[in-house]
Amino acid sequence: MPSLATLGAYLQKNPVLMENRILLQGVLRDIFPHDKLTVNLLLIGFDEDIFSLVGTNYTELQLTKLVGAIVNNHGVGEENAIYIIETWLGVVFQESLPAAFGNVRRQHNNHSQSVPQNTNVAIPLTSGGNCRLSVADVREIFFRNKERLMRKCHFSRSQDMGTWDVVNMYSNNHYSRSLSPRERGLLVKKLGKGHYQEADFAYIRTKSDMTTSWGLTYDSIIISALKDLMIPFADIDYAESQRGFFTDTMTIVLKDGSLYELDEHQMMATPVYDNISDLVGFLNVIKEM
Repeated sequence: MPSLATLGAYLQKNPVLMENRILLQGVLRDIFPHDKLTVNLLLIGFDEDIFSLVGTNYTELQLTKLVGAIVNNHGVGEENAIYIIETWLGVVFQESLPAAFGNVRRQHNNHSQSVPQNTNVAIPLTSGGNCRLSVADVREIFFRNKERLMRKCHFSRSQDMGTWDVVNMYSNNHYSRSLSPRERGLLVKKLGKGHYQEADFAYIRTKSDMTTSWGLTYDSIIISALKDLMIPFADIDYAESQRGFFTDTMTIVLKDGSLYELDEHQMMATPVYDNISDLVGFLNVIKEM
């Protein structure tokens, strides 16, 4: 198997790997067997079609727009978005990046580090440790795609994105109606199972008839389609999404080997306007914090 230094040549000899996410993921896991954060970050580059830039005369403006797309579409920080681009283009494919783009300051683990322009050195990333997140932290990370989602989704009334998202699957509306205090209490009782109170939830999505729901607390995702299974963020090994002919699916793999598969209907992803890959991106970010 290739190393990071020889990965570019290996991919060019085996171009099918640049077209198949699962195959590419297998190669990256062989190169980074104990660094799933780096694997997940580099796969974001695949999701944003970074291979289409290889061998082209790309500009600083193009790369800056790509940074913005990665940040908005996947909820990662700007420094990680830059890392993804420079690792794929500068390290793997050994291309010279525009000078102004390479001369950036990054921050990892609260330590600033100046990166010399066009040096083909990947910056190692580490997870954020065992610090407990607050509800506000989880909400901030989850709503990082707020503007994009609000731009793409139909809303039955003008309302900002908040904790209680009542989805009408027939009209594709998010926040289709308000919940009464009694309804909120029942949902919290159903999802929280006595472990969480209403104030512990950063976000709850439910069908209009409340038959299906899932929620995010400060440390877990709870999914009613899995019999109200609570999955702590810290127990997630990785999550991935798969495009299907009729429906998209997501897979959550835990560190103990457990595997859970769900489709966009179970997670109430509204067709066309709401993508299940957004939730996958959130889980792959939050599990490292």
